[in-house]
Amino acid sequence: MLFALAKGQVKLMAAPRNRGWYVVKVTDVIPGQVAKEDPRLPDFRRTMAQVTSAEYSQQLRAAMRNEVGVKRNDPAINALKTRLTGGN
Repeated sequence: MLFALAKGQVKLMAAPRNRGWYVVKVTDVIPGQVAKEDPRLPDFRRTMAQVTSAEYSQQLRAAMRNEVGVKRNDPAINALKTRLTGGN
């Protein structure tokens, strides 16, 4: 979403792990200049690669679930969690 919104647009974005929502509103776009030898670029490239990789993975999993028609069995999931954590 970082590069997809134009000035004045508003989008709703789900927080990771169903922890809520973000409302993203672009109020201003300020182009900047970055020197080719800026020491922050390698870290930025790594961070962006991780973020986009995670987002693509998440979108792929969601598309596969929708295509296949996956259904959750919450009682079975909760029972397994209880068993794995030593509960009865």
